[in-house]
Amino acid sequence: MAAIPLVLVVLPLGLLFLLSGLIVNAVQVQLHANQETYQLMGKEHALIISNHRSDIDWLIGWILAQRSGCLGSTLAIMKKSSKFLPVIGWSMWFAEYLFLERSWAKDEKTLKWGLKRLKDFPRSFWLALFVEGTRFTPAKLLAAQEYAASQGLPAPRNVLIPRTKGFVSAVSIMRDFVPAIYDTTVIIPKDSPAPTMLRILKGQSSVLHVRIKRHAMSDMPKSDEDVSKWCKDIFVAKDALLDKHIATGTFDEEIRPIGRPIKSLLAPPRAPETFLHCFFPALALNAAMAIPALLTVLPIGLLFLLSGLAVNAVQAVVFLSIRPLSRSLCRRINGFLAEFLWLQPVWLLDWWAGVKVQLHAEPETYQLMGKEHALVIANHRGDIDWLIGWILAQVIGWSMWFSEYIFLEGSWAKDQNTIEWGLQRLKDFPRSFWLALFVEGTRITPAKLAAAQEYAASQGLPSPRNVLIPRTKGFVLAVTMMRDFVPAIYDMTVITPKDLPAPTLLRMLKGQPSVVHVHVERHAMGAMPKSDEEVSKWCKDIFVAKDALLDKHIETGSFGDEIRPIGRPLKSLLVNP
Repeated sequence: MAAIPLVLVVLPLGLLFLLSGLIVNAVQVQLHANQETYQLMGKEHALIISNHRSDIDWLIGWILAQRSGCLGSTLAIMKKSSKFLPVIGWSMWFAEYLFLERSWAKDEKTLKWGLKRLKDFPRSFWLALFVEGTRFTPAKLLAAQEYAASQGLPAPRNVLIPRTKGFVSAVSIMRDFVPAIYDTTVIIPKDSPAPTMLRILKGQSSVLHVRIKRHAMSDMPKSDEDVSKWCKDIFVAKDALLDKHIATGTFDEEIRPIGRPIKSLLAPPRAPETFLHCFFPALALNAAMAIPALLTVLPIGLLFLLSGLAVNAVQAVVFLSIRPLSRSLCRRINGFLAEFLWLQPVWLLDWWAGVKVQLHAEPETYQLMGKEHALVIANHRGDIDWLIGWILAQVIGWSMWFSEYIFLEGSWAKDQNTIEWGLQRLKDFPRSFWLALFVEGTRITPAKLAAAQEYAASQGLPSPRNVLIPRTKGFVLAVTMMRDFVPAIYDMTVITPKDLPAPTLLRMLKGQPSVVHVHVERHAMGAMPKSDEEVSKWCKDIFVAKDALLDKHIETGSFGDEIRPIGRPLKSLLVNP
């Protein structure tokens, strides 16, 4: 449930980003450059080539541009479709971004025309060109390595093989008026979390190391073939440089201070081009990856916020006027209201992003789902696990409270009474309910898994591989109190197939599909052990078995049980015209 507050953060924070440049302070950039490069940054035209590792590489360039005083004149070469985006795309067009169709036969003239227009640009500008052509992923690296082997080229390890036609054309045209090429190398320290748009929206900071090496344009080779070879050699050297950073954790060049200017906390500056960048944060280096999310966050977030406030108002009236007379009727009305509100993120996942949830369950479990009270325990792998549960249930703060969610502080001394009181209230709940409990206590990450493995070794427990060790106090208490009125426990196991991208809130906002496999096994509450110690052991054993089940899925790509149809109900479309 930890990700649910994010929905409430995205809209106001997104609006704040539009009204200020605050986003530039979300990522800590450690800049490595020699003294000459550092002093010239922002004071000269520059063609920037960089490795392309993440969907916020544009933001890294934006941060450096702001620190160097040329944010308002930062340009990029982007896909042609971007310029048709209302407001943002048009602003890019006015700002003289270059738009290509990714067909050299069509793009050559466009690129030459666009680059020549920059000759009399009135301010120092940076023009960003990601010569790899696409963002680095393991699958793309494998394809690059296969291509390198077929062509007798050095096999890349940390970069892709550059596509040099655009770069060669840029160098040929810009020799006379652009004095330098900035070879930029970006890496995330191996012990730090990767910065993503989702982490930024959550207000979680990240660290990046950026190394910039300046190459004088006058030193560039003269022939197109030699310029192409120069670019490829730069990426071979960049690959070795990244190897060295992975081994040592740093670049050789001195760290240069870039600070965090107060300007980004103020209202947008008056310079017209900077004004545009502050109002539309996607107007940064190669912002195409972030634009769909931005355009989706605002209208959907606004819809969710306004409809949510309306629902909360009705819930408050119902709570104050009807609940004192009939708690059952109040719950029925709240169930309808909550479903109306929750159907909006369900629509986002189901219809907008097209995330496919593949359910594996035995016939008895499948037939009983939604027809009985159930305590649901699941592994916690992603930031939208709660939404996967909603898809299956199909049946954020205040609405949850009115809907009788149980809120804890993470301290057993404080939470025990809250859990007991909350569970007792469910005894006369008028509809079949699912109560979800993530007994791992937190979402799995490599660092948390390593900590769990160390703990298991110290306690003589089986070492987990795909799950964390469950914290059983809350589960034991829930079983103790719910034995009499909840007939089943649903053991739910969630995994994304290994060859597919994991669903995230950011992918959903971009409308990018994903696939999730869910295995549900029903355990009759009547068959549960009686003592607290045995219930605790049962829960831990379930997670050992869950770990083995995930191993099997990773190996075979399936859980083995029959796939059950869940469809995509039209109901969520009715509340999201």
